[in-house]
Amino acid sequence: NICIVSVGLDGREKYSEFTAKLEQLAKENGYDAMVWKNEFPPDSPTHKEVPYAFKPFAIRAAALAGYTKILWMDSKCYILDKIVPVEKALEEDGYWFLEDGMTVGEWCSDSVLPVLGITREEGLNMKVIAAKHFALNFEHKIARDFFDAYFGYANNDGGKAYIGPWTNENQEASTDERVQGHRHDQTCASMIVNRLDMKISDNRPSGNIIVDWRDGWKYGEKSKY
Repeated sequence: NICIVSVGLDGREKYSEFTAKLEQLAKENGYDAMVWKNEFPPDSPTHKEVPYAFKPFAIRAAALAGYTKILWMDSKCYILDKIVPVEKALEEDGYWFLEDGMTVGEWCSDSVLPVLGITREEGLNMKVIAAKHFALNFEHKIARDFFDAYFGYANNDGGKAYIGPWTNENQEASTDERVQGHRHDQTCASMIVNRLDMKISDNRPSGNIIVDWRDGWKYGEKSKY
């Protein structure tokens, strides 16, 4: 069965409450769930130490628990119904990614470019995935290859590839005016997806037929929950 995985750490909002609702909806629709509310997955660094490293560590915990099909969802996401398109993609491709409408080059700090082994111009030609929800089927080698790299960047060299400023308002990420900031795990995951030539599906409108995001107002939409 697909296991839906999430972490909710209270901060600017009560993310633990969102995670609890995500878990409830997952189970109501027949899926398993492993979530962490106001705690980190085993062995994970804190969010302050390595931003969003808890995501690959949570996925690893689910894999170690015996799950091979894992859907990560940020705490502000939830499923609407049976996630048939995700199930189909996991069987056929071994993964499910949606496009986020940005490029890696726009969202990678100068210091992380050499860690990822890319130039700014190469990054500007790489699409960014929506890291708030994606799925892997570890029965497929390409999913394992993706995760090995994704987890590796969170774990190696103190998670250096994940660390960087959210914005570039004061050129803290780069002196290149095209750079808007650094997106931590999302930047790393997107580079890996591009390097492995994995599919990235269009995020509008197909993605939100099956999953929703409580910040959907950014697209002029209203959240159900």
